[in-house]
Amino acid sequence: MGQQGTFQNIRVYWLAFVVYWGIVLFGYDTGIGGGVVSMTYFKEHFGLVNADGSANTKKANDVSSNVVSVLQAGAFFGALGSAPISAAIGRKWSLLSFTVIFSVGAILQTVAGGSRGLGYIYAGRVIAGIGIGAISAVAPAYVSECSPKEVRGRITGLFQIMVAIGVMLSYFINFGVGLHIKTGFNVWRIPFGLQLAPAGIMAFGLLTVKESPRWLASKGRTEEALVNLAYMRKLSVHDEAIRAEMAEIEAAIEEEREARKGLGMREAFFGKGNFIRFVIAVVIFILQQWGGQNSVNYYAPQIFTSIGYTGTKNSLLASGIYGIVKVVATAVFVFFMVDSLGRKVSLFISSMGMGVLFFIIGALLKTHPPPKNVPTPRPRARRWPRCCTSTCASTRWGGARSRGCTCRTSSRRARGTTASRLRRRRSGSSTLCCRRSRRRS
Repeated sequence: MGQQGTFQNIRVYWLAFVVYWGIVLFGYDTGIGGGVVSMTYFKEHFGLVNADGSANTKKANDVSSNVVSVLQAGAFFGALGSAPISAAIGRKWSLLSFTVIFSVGAILQTVAGGSRGLGYIYAGRVIAGIGIGAISAVAPAYVSECSPKEVRGRITGLFQIMVAIGVMLSYFINFGVGLHIKTGFNVWRIPFGLQLAPAGIMAFGLLTVKESPRWLASKGRTEEALVNLAYMRKLSVHDEAIRAEMAEIEAAIEEEREARKGLGMREAFFGKGNFIRFVIAVVIFILQQWGGQNSVNYYAPQIFTSIGYTGTKNSLLASGIYGIVKVVATAVFVFFMVDSLGRKVSLFISSMGMGVLFFIIGALLKTHPPPKNVPTPRPRARRWPRCCTSTCASTRWGGARSRGCTCRTSSRRARGTTASRLRRRRSGSSTLCCRRSRRRS
């Protein structure tokens, strides 16, 4: 696509820029919890230390697991409720509502401290999780429905890049706080409070974008849909291209209505061609969670500590470098490799590479366990497999998302996206519970 095509779709890119701040929030919340809980003052203030002042590992691990798992629990129910809400009030206003819900949760996390104990953080994480789960289900469908087919794959592929950027930002914010702030409530209030910045950008930005033409057409508001479609394409409502695209949208909606007659919600399984699409989305996200990559994102500081990066500063810095690797690997793949390699081949190659590298990391930890509380050069030997694993995971899932979005159409896309997010949250919660049990044993 040339320069003219880019400017022709500038309003679609602006919509994606606004909506994907919610995906940055998703990545940010993924990485922020583990770093905050690893802060020394956080442990001292919330009673995660022994009587002699040493860290109580069991309590710290329990709180770390709770901070992560309650977010996942909230996200599950957020994704579950997102489909009927967005179908009823539209993509734009549902996203704005979910952003407000998320902001309430972020505020509760931020004001915790003093007489307001861990309960505020847990409650805030649940509420924020509801918002995040819903946003991550609605946002890709909204962007995809508004994007012309010639740029749809590229724009939807930005999803994983924004997740990686959010994770990276959370790591470096934790690192900066750990480096410059040793005591005081700001140890957690700054990381948690900064969640409100992208939420605010998204909320105000949503006021500048138009509702999905597909959703409007599905509600019989054809004239509004035509006006919004023409606005997004920077063309007149009388332009032949706009009329043709609008006719395609209406024909697709009518075809789906005919296909759904007598089926209801069962069409997700038994609708023509839907079963294989549903299975692809569900299986991909189950395997993503079981691959362990998100557990690393959630617990990066603790994991880097366990392989020999002693001290909060070193483990947070290692997490930040890991975040940079994720962003670069994802961006390179989405922009330069996804079309040449293809989704299937990239999934296979990177999954194999990820499995081999995880095996290498496990073998190194088994044969060369890090001495406790003693700095050692051995973490360098473990850092490179960890970063290479991140590269494989980023290339694998960067393409998987765009594959999922380009395989579905219209209302099926929204339902399929919601289903895949639900499966992801459920699998994520199961993975985290297993990890928590291991840490206790």
